[in-house]
Amino acid sequence: MDRAVLPKSTYIYGAGEIGNLAEHVKKYGAKSFIIMDSLLVETMSQKISSSFKNAGSICEIVDVSETCSREVVNRLVKAAKKFDHIIGIGNGNTLDIATEIAYQISSPFIIVPFITFTNASCGLCSDISVKDYAIYARDPDMIIVDKQAIADAPVPLIVKGIESTLSVYFEIRAAIRYSSKVSSRTDIMSFELMRLKKYYGRLLENGVQAIKDVEKNLVTPQLETVIRACLYINYSYHSIEGLSVHNQYAVIHAVCNGLSQMKSEMKEEEISFATIVLLVLENVNTSELFEVLSFFWELGLPIRLEDIGIRDVNAERMKQIAKSICEQKTMFGNQYIKPAEIVAAIITADSLGMQYLIEKEAK
Repeated sequence: MDRAVLPKSTYIYGAGEIGNLAEHVKKYGAKSFIIMDSLLVETMSQKISSSFKNAGSICEIVDVSETCSREVVNRLVKAAKKFDHIIGIGNGNTLDIATEIAYQISSPFIIVPFITFTNASCGLCSDISVKDYAIYARDPDMIIVDKQAIADAPVPLIVKGIESTLSVYFEIRAAIRYSSKVSSRTDIMSFELMRLKKYYGRLLENGVQAIKDVEKNLVTPQLETVIRACLYINYSYHSIEGLSVHNQYAVIHAVCNGLSQMKSEMKEEEISFATIVLLVLENVNTSELFEVLSFFWELGLPIRLEDIGIRDVNAERMKQIAKSICEQKTMFGNQYIKPAEIVAAIITADSLGMQYLIEKEAK
């Protein structure tokens, strides 16, 4: 792993590290407040409880299934104050909650990214709500990545993690290309783009095989390559000096938030399609577009509006959604995106997804 991009935290990477969790965090105190993704409680809580019992430490495990919000955080802060530190175990949403709680009570915090593929696993920024990001002045005190736990995770979680990482890559790339703040640092930014492109290539090359390995609960070189690539890309989301992806250039986030208003499912379902929308706005070449479409489809990810549950595309409704996206003050180039541009990009992205499948079936 390229240590240069990781935060200045204690970083532990290995197999079976969750079973050693209590020993790893003991230096921060004997009482741990653990925020765990609800999907993991049934399979992981006993192992973690045993770890703390064997170490002579105390832990309280809180099952979290809600989206990170001020209400959820405020509810948990009172209980967390009784403990020495905070541990977040799970996906990006769970880690966001743990990070925000630790920040509010000035507590040490340890992150165990169960699927590793989230910018919350590495970053200093917590997504509190659709329109609210919190920026922190320090890194997690410890990051623990258990590669065997990742291999044992439900396959859809890993797929979603890769999907999210690709969206992060393209948002960083767009921000570097179009941000006036970094235009005077072209040499440095060209180097950053070159490094990011290398890890992006590794994701494309190894992603499909890594998913097949997870289906068999195997830790393989392909899976480890994907883990390292995701860590690098996601931490870069917050670590590139002078670049604020969240505030201005998070086009994919904005499109997801808008599309989620057209259906009831959570916004993560739209990430791959929203990524295609960004590429259309960038006017990238056709070969790159179809490379990304192919990769998403191989992973079983949505590439058309109908794949995310939107079948009746009403023109007036689409205009309203585009307006809501633009109200998030998302920029592209040196200008704010206009509703007409969003509508055109969404319709074009949908058409490209259909074209890809037609051509694929014809082969």
